[in-house]
Amino acid sequence: MPKPFFSDLKISQIALFALLFFYTNAFSQHIDSLFNINYGKYDVGFRLIETFDNSRIYQFNKTSNSNKRPMQIGIWYPAKDAAGDKLALTNYLAIASRSESLIKDKSLEEIETKAFTNAYHINTERAKEVVQKELKSIINAEPVNDVFPLIIYAPGSSADFYENFLLFEYLASKGYVVLSSKSRGFRNPTMNALMSGVETQTRDMEFMMSKATELENTDLNNINVIGRSWGSIAALIFSIRNKEVTNSITSLDGTLSYNAIELLKDSPYPGGAFVYKPILLAVGKKRSKSATPIDRKNYYDNVLYADAHLVAYNEMRHTAFSSYYLLYHYLLNKDIDKKTANDLIKGYIDCLEHVGEFVDFYNKKDNNLNIQESDQYTYDYKEASEVLLPNYEDFGYALEVNGVDEAIEIYEQAHSINPEYANKELFNASYITLLPINTAIEMITIAQYD
Repeated sequence: MPKPFFSDLKISQIALFALLFFYTNAFSQHIDSLFNINYGKYDVGFRLIETFDNSRIYQFNKTSNSNKRPMQIGIWYPAKDAAGDKLALTNYLAIASRSESLIKDKSLEEIETKAFTNAYHINTERAKEVVQKELKSIINAEPVNDVFPLIIYAPGSSADFYENFLLFEYLASKGYVVLSSKSRGFRNPTMNALMSGVETQTRDMEFMMSKATELENTDLNNINVIGRSWGSIAALIFSIRNKEVTNSITSLDGTLSYNAIELLKDSPYPGGAFVYKPILLAVGKKRSKSATPIDRKNYYDNVLYADAHLVAYNEMRHTAFSSYYLLYHYLLNKDIDKKTANDLIKGYIDCLEHVGEFVDFYNKKDNNLNIQESDQYTYDYKEASEVLLPNYEDFGYALEVNGVDEAIEIYEQAHSINPEYANKELFNASYITLLPINTAIEMITIAQYD
């Protein structure tokens, strides 16, 4: 009769074996709890647009033989009940391996996956399991035959398009079409922390908006922007430049909450008074002592023309607001402890649900925004204190393109709130001198109307 396996092991060795077995399984359960998300009613489809923005010159790439800006746009959307191939993290890694050339290369895909699973700080065996885990998204699933609000996402500095893949799936399951593209610099893959970098990423978001015209199930007049870290500044600038179609702004531990005021001080949009749409600032309190402190005043207290919401999560770290970096930096780390893992997973899922409630409130007109303060986070809210008035460009467009009647409506709207502003701002003297004589006469007619 063969000897039992354990007979050659000392009691201490058996105890150690049992402990390691328990720890490995317990840790796997921690990671599994990250994927235990209360999704919405829709299945989720995923498709990829790979193209070049031919309006912008980029560094020359020998593989693609192109010097135009490469764009990988991930799209997550509500899908019909369907069987199909589900995405795993390894698929995202494979796609990212060709982000510069947009040309598939199996060897590069393997390198990208190994770079993730074999990183010096990562538990390789657990990482190999996680990258193969099936996600909710079904590749090229048939979309639901309906129209949904659009969400354009701006990743953190130099991060890939899929950096918040769990958030994207969650929002798509709740009835949104989500678009995201890699954060890259003006001419190279690395984002630069200057205004030129902000402008570059903002233009990437506007390029995504233009590509969304190819999607039949997207409402381009109902757009929401989300930015994480550095991407939050581009999300804000996009919302200012496209305020007519933007519904809400979300900043995930964004640079807006830290040092954006210094970066934007010489820009056309130097403070909270340029937040024109409802904003959610989600911030983490677990910051290193050397990190820039949260700037509550500028992009919360100084917001005038929109509702402002601030949720501060007690245990959240900066990169943990991204599902990819939550796994890479923390949950797969060899040195992670049980309490930290649980706290970060709880914080991430709380934030994910808060973002969903926030965008629902400002898109689907739900009766309540049900963010209840808890021992895990604090919540502050303030309503818009002033009404954003039309400027002379709004007035001039109405007059020149849509006629006197619409211009009078705009004038009346401004005049009912602030007569002095209406007469001074809408009848900007330097602007009037540039108008055709017949249009200027119509403006005088409106002035006499007052």
